[in-house]
Amino acid sequence: MRPRAWSLTFTASLGPLLLALVWFETQHAAQEGAADAPSASHPAPAVFENHLERIRNRSGEVTWQIDAARIEVLDSGDYLIQDLRHGQYLNHGLVEAHLRADRARFDARTHDLNAAGHLVIVSPRGLRFEADQAYWYEAEGKLVVPRVGRLEWRDPAHPKAPAGWLATARLFLWPRDGRLELPDPLTGAQARNRLEAAAAAGRLKEGRLQLKGPASLSVEADVPAAAGGAAQPKTVVIGVGAGGTIGYNQRTGGALLEREVAVALPQDRAVVRCDKAVWSGAEQGTVEASGNLFLSDPDNVVRAPGVTVDTGGRTARFAGPVELRHLDAGGQPTSLEAPGLTYTYAAGRRAARADGGVVVRFAEGTLRGRRVRVDLEAENAVVEGAVRLGARPRNPAPPGADRVAKARGEPVTVFCTRLRHRFAAGGRQSDAAGPVRFTQTHRHGSADRLVLDHEREELMLAGRVRLADDEGERAACQRLLYDWRNDTVTIETPAWAALWLDEER
Repeated sequence: MRPRAWSLTFTASLGPLLLALVWFETQHAAQEGAADAPSASHPAPAVFENHLERIRNRSGEVTWQIDAARIEVLDSGDYLIQDLRHGQYLNHGLVEAHLRADRARFDARTHDLNAAGHLVIVSPRGLRFEADQAYWYEAEGKLVVPRVGRLEWRDPAHPKAPAGWLATARLFLWPRDGRLELPDPLTGAQARNRLEAAAAAGRLKEGRLQLKGPASLSVEADVPAAAGGAAQPKTVVIGVGAGGTIGYNQRTGGALLEREVAVALPQDRAVVRCDKAVWSGAEQGTVEASGNLFLSDPDNVVRAPGVTVDTGGRTARFAGPVELRHLDAGGQPTSLEAPGLTYTYAAGRRAARADGGVVVRFAEGTLRGRRVRVDLEAENAVVEGAVRLGARPRNPAPPGADRVAKARGEPVTVFCTRLRHRFAAGGRQSDAAGPVRFTQTHRHGSADRLVLDHEREELMLAGRVRLADDEGERAACQRLLYDWRNDTVTIETPAWAALWLDEER
């Protein structure tokens, strides 16, 4: 019995020891496991593969929807995103922007987003561009792209219309407002239009781009040709200086230009300068311009309050009062004043016409009538309707001169219904059609035709000529030559004449 009792005693005393050993091993194992496991203050990040995440704002609205190959949620709540296959920014349930990138980080506190690597951003309003990096600032609702690649802009309402493109350095986009800012110099194109500007701002919904000067819009189009001919290309370059703006309509190709405006017509070596202009677009091809306005080409300048330029017809219709100033080869000016004027500026075919009362001024006199047609290449003007020509000699008599000297320097006034005036250098001449009459202080006459040679200071009268002076001299003939410079008359084929000889005076 003694051995059995000892054995039982030993067994009974061993139980607490085994329990202690089990507790020790359990605690040791727990400590070793705790060394490998994350602590309660640093939990392991959650990782989601091929995951679609919807991010909500404080109001519970979904503002971002992110479809990515891998999303890692950090202990701060930020998201590390790899292979962002499709990100969508939403505003009240409407998608305002799509993006794709190699990687991105989303700030859980500010809801800002930093995306990088082969970044592509698309706006449903027609904007698409590529970049290496972009920053989204939720508080401002703004996307900042420090280095933008080629930017395309297409009108969603007209998907088949050609897209425009822009090249610049930085881009700022407010998707909620559909607002775009390009603060750096840029170039661009749409169809046959070319853009350049110091900076720009855009409204995506309206399809408008505000170019900041110096800026230019170069437009190429075809001018309809005459029957049987081929259409000819033309170029119109409209631009503004520093401080000016071009409001470009991406949908129509039209533009509004303000401040230091220049509309250049290179093929015709002509330019319109003004304060404000409206370009209709290449389809209509018209320019409406006003404010400190003038059109100039190598030999002519036209000034008026306003003008409509038809680039297809190469004509400019000026609203008056209008002044056209022409310089001949010798630098002598001839000017035309009218209440309105239509000017053809095509190189080699330059011409003008005006109605409603016109005045032509030149070195030797002034010509007035109801309407005028001017060929600026041949340098002649045809004036019609109650025409009056006031001509003066180059060397008028000085004050105090005797009667003979005064007669040699008296102005001549011609009245007729039609007069052709040539204003070319070295060949200035006025040819009046009848019935014609002319007057001086001491002499007057009439004829079917009168030609006044301003270079030689000579009048030729032809056809039923009548001549008389205040001393009683009279003449009737078919042709008469009056030397205006020397105050002498030569009668050809006289009908009759009553003249005084010098010694009889």
